[in-house]
Amino acid sequence: MLDNLARIRVDLQDANGKSHSPDPTEKILRFPSSIQGAGNIGAAIELVNEAIAEMRRIEKRAQETEQYAQAVAGKAVESLRIAQERILQLEAERNSWEAYINQAIVMTREAASALTMERARFTDAEEKIHQLEVRIEAFGAIANEGVDAVVRLKDEILAQLSRRDTEPKYKESLAAE
Repeated sequence: MLDNLARIRVDLQDANGKSHSPDPTEKILRFPSSIQGAGNIGAAIELVNEAIAEMRRIEKRAQETEQYAQAVAGKAVESLRIAQERILQLEAERNSWEAYINQAIVMTREAASALTMERARFTDAEEKIHQLEVRIEAFGAIANEGVDAVVRLKDEILAQLSRRDTEPKYKESLAAE
């Protein structure tokens, strides 16, 4: 497009014979007031038409680019929305799992406490069993002494009975009865 404008400027300068340099800050192309020759005017109009056509093509490409950029941006926004929803879902799942983990920790601590209490009860029961075994052994020794005493007493009674049976006075007293 700038090449076409430069060509227009050169053609106009040639047609007028004077140089009208535009002020670069104004960005305005000044046409000379008197252009000689119809051929130059036709060429100038043709160049202007080409410039307009080029500007329309550029404008169309800009619109297509803008539409494409908007479509890409729309897809990006939709992807971002979907990603944010997934993040929220994952955070909810994480919170749920953290709750389960915390509950499991509490249950584990309670089980450990109950296990400690049961171990203490088991240790106490073992100690009581040991004490009962000691007492049973003591009672067994006493019972054995009692059995031994009964056996000795029985032996003594049998010995006395057998002596009496062999003694003549005892036999006579039994016969008298």
